[in-house]
Formats: sequence, C-alpha cells, structure tokens
Amino acid sequence: MQRPPLHALTSLRFFAAGAIVLFHLGGLMPFGYVFGLANGVSLFFVLSGFILTYNYPVLHDKIGRFYLARFARLWPVHIFTLGLAMFLLPSLGTGAMTENGLKLLFANIFLLQSWVPKNGFVFSFNGVSWSISTEMFFYAAFPIALLCRRIYLLAALAFAVSLAVVTYIHITGAPLGMTSPGSWTWHHIMLHFPPMRLFEFLTGMATARLFLARGSISYDTTWLECGAIAAVIGSVALMGFITGAYGAWFSQTGSFLAFAFLIYVLAAGNGVIRRSLEHPILIRLGEISFATYMVHSLLLKHATQAKMIATWNQSAAAIMLLLVIYITSYAIWRLVEVPARQAILSARPMSLLRRDKAVSGTSS
Repeated sequence: MQRPPLHALTSLRFFAAGAIVLFHLGGLMPFGYVFGLANGVSLFFVLSGFILTYNYPVLHDKIGRFYLARFARLWPVHIFTLGLAMFLLPSLGTGAMTENGLKLLFANIFLLQSWVPKNGFVFSFNGVSWSISTEMFFYAAFPIALLCRRIYLLAALAFAVSLAVVTYIHITGAPLGMTSPGSWTWHHIMLHFPPMRLFEFLTGMATARLFLARGSISYDTTWLECGAIAAVIGSVALMGFITGAYGAWFSQTGSFLAFAFLIYVLAAGNGVIRRSLEHPILIRLGEISFATYMVHSLLLKHATQAKMIATWNQSAAAIMLLLVIYITSYAIWRLVEVPARQAILSARPMSLLRRDKAVSGTSS
C-alpha cells in the first residue's frame, strides 16, 4: 500500500539544498562562507533514512523494486550532470582520457568515489556527487538495518564507532588537511567515507519508526515546530564553538538529532509551519531540489572559470547565478529526471514484474 506523501518534508528538501547552494555561493562572494550551511547534507542524510523507512517499513519481496526505484531516482540526473561537468569544465573531459582519469570516471559512473577517501578522488568531476555515492552505501545497508527491531540502538552504535574514530584522530593529532593527490586523508574519512555518516541515516530510520508507531499529533503543534527550528539553529551554532578534529566533524554532523526532531514534528504535526510548507510552490522547489543540488556547483565553477563573477557587480552576480541555478534545475527535473525515472520504472525487468504479480495478485 502506497503511503500518503508528506509534502512538508518534500519542501524541507528545498531548504536543505538551498543551504548547500548558499554555502558554495558564499565561497565566491565577498561575504564568504556562512557557518552552518554545510549541514544541509546532514539534513538530507537524516531525511533520506526517514523517507525510505516511511515508504518501505518492510521489504521482503520488494527488495528488487526498492533498488530499481533508487537507481531510477539517482542515476539519470547523476549521469547527466557528470556529462555536463565535462562539457562546462573542459579540463575534466581532457583529464578523463588519462589512465587515472578513467579510474575516476569509472568510480563516478558507479557512484563509488566517496568509498575511496583519497584526495582527488572523492570530489572528482561533479564534486557534490560524493553525497549520493555515500547514499548508495546507505541503500546497501537499508535492507539489513530494517531487520533490526531496535534501530535506535544500531544508530547509537554507529555514532559511537564514528565518534571513536574522530577521538583517535583528535588524540593522535593526525593532520586533517587534504594533502597530495591520491593520498588518503583523515578529512575525507571523517566527513565523506560512508560508514562514518551511517549514524545520520540510521537516526532518520529510527525517527520514522517512532512516527509510524505513534502516528500524527492531534493538537496544534506550532509551538513544537518553532521549538524544533530553534533547536536546529541552536545546535548548528553550538557546533561552531568546538575545535580540532571534533570541530571539523561535529560542524557538519553534530546537528543530526535536532534535524530528526524537526523532521518528526513536521511529519506528525499540524501547525502553521507545516501548513506553510505544504504550499505548492515550496513543494515544487522541493521536487527539483535534487537537480538543484547536483547542478549548482558546476554552474558556479563555470561562472568562475569564465570570469563572469569578476566582471559583474557582486550582488547582481549572486542574484543572476541563483536564477540560472533554479531555472536549470527545473529544466533538468522536467526534461531528464522525471521522464527517465518513469521510463526506468515502467520498463523494469520482467523478473521483478512477475514476482510482484505473484505476491500481490494484481498488475503494477
């Protein structure tokens, strides 16, 4: 049975992607990076665990359909933006023809780049795709994690293991900087290596289990929604006071519990903020958020290399770039993401189709 969509969480994706866009845009502008915006990735990870568990509380015979749906969701836009990266940034296309470039291209095509925490590997081609490479690890772990009845304990264990690794880095004083190309770095291990981020995804799963068990909240939750937003802001701000290896890690992962609280309140509540997030415009912006996330960095880099930003008024450049990013995002969503996903799901392998019919007794 298909569950009703949680439109407020769809809109929340717009804000998560928008935070990353502004974070990267800040690196090109006089106002610089704004602390905390990089947490948009952490919000995506927690939200991913929640949504997948909400839609697939059990898998059993649906594993094939689950992986096909994940492939249809991510791969078309990823491959399109991978090709776009080599078109907009010609040096990438030239580099892809070298022996090392072909290895990087292979890893990127199959979304394995973040699984190899080497400098020059994780951020190769379309750098932001490291996060969906990490998501692929989460998808592989998802059917196993679903079998765990006390998923919150599994999330706590994953967090403890990650914290132990960061503690080791902190105690030993291991360098965090990204050194020579091809070298393993603690920076990538802490922030991009999939097992180190698994606790965020598992926290989202645990939050979804709680929501499915308790259902919606009957009373007005506006005050809870405001409290959840305050918790997110306060948590992100607090992480800025932590230094060293802990600071580098917590500054991008430490707000995961606040994100889980926000997601739960927006899913279960019925306050003013949730109702506002259900506006059709925000929902559409949430629907195109994946395309926004995947294309924005390429457009910003292209504008930089073409020296557009240097010749424009800085404020005008920021506004123009944002317009181009969101118009391009909509075009990719409308012309690539949606048609490709529909085509893949409608032409799914006959073995999956037969299995579905045998279990449900109906056509799909």
